[in-house]
Amino acid sequence: MQALNTERNNLQTLLTSTSAPAEMAQTGKRLKAIENEIGALEERWLELTEQIETAAV
Repeated sequence: MQALNTERNNLQTLLTSTSAPAEMAQTGKRLKAIENEIGALEERWLELTEQIETAAV
């Protein structure tokens, strides 16, 4: 997850420094995919945390 966050930050920086439309589109697509993957990982983390808490009771 840390690697995804690092890549997301790098892509966000790249988006603000590039003006080539094709490069911006490619970067935006990758950024969206990373954000979706991070969201899925966070959701899974919450599910597992809830299962652990339930099992501990």
